[in-house]
Amino acid sequence: MNTDRLNESARAGERLAAESTRTVEKMPVRRFWLAAVGSMGVSALLFALGKRQASNFVGLWVPSLISLALFYRLLRPSREMRRTGSHGYQDPSRAAGAVAPGIPD
Repeated sequence: MNTDRLNESARAGERLAAESTRTVEKMPVRRFWLAAVGSMGVSALLFALGKRQASNFVGLWVPSLISLALFYRLLRPSREMRRTGSHGYQDPSRAAGAVAPGIPD
């Protein structure tokens, strides 16, 4: 009976993780960067106004937002990677009509 509860809990966790990933995938990466820069600005403004605790609180959002942006980038490769079919490197020997030097046909 306890194993059933554990299995059910594990499946619920997997569903939550999958849903969270789908939600993050739908958001453009630029929004994360803009939110990070915006929170830096708001944090600086709060600091200038003498609201140190609020400034620290908002300033702590920046690394989380940047981490989400990087996580998003890992989930969605750049357009260039999709176009070349690699990680930014296109093997010249595979280009149309190209023959690699020193390798016979």
